[in-house]
Amino acid sequence: WVDTYVVPNVKPYTADSYRSICENHVKPALGRVRLEQLTTPQIQQFYNKLQREKGLSAKTIKNVHGALHKALNQAVKIGSIRHNPADACDLPKVYQKEIAPLEQEEISGSWRRFKGTPMNCCSWSLCSPVCGRGRSWALPGTA
Repeated sequence: WVDTYVVPNVKPYTADSYRSICENHVKPALGRVRLEQLTTPQIQQFYNKLQREKGLSAKTIKNVHGALHKALNQAVKIGSIRHNPADACDLPKVYQKEIAPLEQEEISGSWRRFKGTPMNCCSWSLCSPVCGRGRSWALPGTA
């Protein structure tokens, strides 16, 4: 499936990711189940085990689901199965970590640490995207 349907249509990194997911997770757990006998509860149990027993994050499980779902959609398209059993699976919720912007004192402390070092010349480029300000604000004495 990866070589036939994925590789010609995606970037190499994406194809490698799909291949890795299939080899490391899907095949070991579901590889012995005949395609037409694969059920939603089997897939759901697979996802649950990935989270509980393997300790995979919700984001990784979502990526596994994406690859498996895409493969099963292709099986539907070519008539190997009538419907995609992964459609009805529930995925764990992915929580995004809250980003805390630096306080002015933390920024000033960083400037003092970089002053007189090779990083001094490019430290504005590290800070200004984080702070949401332009170069003129970030460089001391230019604001």
